[in-house]
Amino acid sequence: MRGYPYSDMVDWDIMNFGPLYLPAKGDVIEMTSKHVALYRNVIEWEQKKKLLLRGDTVLLNDSVIHTYRFKENYYFVAGDKVMNSQDSRYWGLLPEPFIVGKAVRIWKSVDRNTDKIRWNRIFKKIE
Repeated sequence: MRGYPYSDMVDWDIMNFGPLYLPAKGDVIEMTSKHVALYRNVIEWEQKKKLLLRGDTVLLNDSVIHTYRFKENYYFVAGDKVMNSQDSRYWGLLPEPFIVGKAVRIWKSVDRNTDKIRWNRIFKKIE
């Protein structure tokens, strides 16, 4: 099953994903066609402009760019059920400003082999 970035520039799928560089605030990358595919959504979100690839030329709206400096930190979010998690393998990187909380307790825990709830783990503190 195909996943992010849904481009022929990378030969990834949901089960065999990456490697993907996670940009931090201030990081600079060279704007290659592969980087356009990988980082288009975060660059367009940061700049509020369209990122285009015309041949080997990268344009941010009408301006040619050769490098890009990220304005935010980005995270890869992964769930525990690969095929059904709807995580970064499906929708890409998460900008730090979108993180609004921190997991501190286990809400639900199910044994994968027996499909039974593991009551001894419910509401345990995450360390």
